[in-house]
Amino acid sequence: MKFLLSLKAWQLFLIFFLFMMFGILPYVGQLIKMIWWFIYIGWIYSVGIAMRNIIPGRFKPNIIYFQYCCLFTCIMAVVFYVFGNNISGNDSMAWLVVLSFFISTFYIFSFSARMLESAILGKKVGFLDSIRSFFFFWFFPFGFWYIQPAMQRVLTKYESKINVSPDL
Repeated sequence: MKFLLSLKAWQLFLIFFLFMMFGILPYVGQLIKMIWWFIYIGWIYSVGIAMRNIIPGRFKPNIIYFQYCCLFTCIMAVVFYVFGNNISGNDSMAWLVVLSFFISTFYIFSFSARMLESAILGKKVGFLDSIRSFFFFWFFPFGFWYIQPAMQRVLTKYESKINVSPDL
């Protein structure tokens, strides 16, 4: 997913917009939405990893839970794709799966937002300092216009220091 980091904001927006448009097609729409979700999580993962590799070592948080949450959301996308019609609201455990999916997704947004803001500011930031980036990740069509240029500015500033190889 490293190539997603080098795209301009409008190119990234166009890719996601086209996936959303083709997601309404009958028969293949659900599969296209699942692929869209993988690309979206891959982009957020790439941003989080790239920004984590830029910040100084003493500010780097543990990445294991972030990787677990990315993997979990992708697995749950497959589960929802395969069993989505068979999961009813009356299942006693269905709400736990959905709740854990949302918690994992919000953690992914939070981690990547904190890494982005830490790389921009050059110091460790908390959740409240990164709330703007968090909401831009959450409201992704609009977030591309802020996150992608900000991330690319940081990457060009520190391009000799980074190694954006996926750790997953």
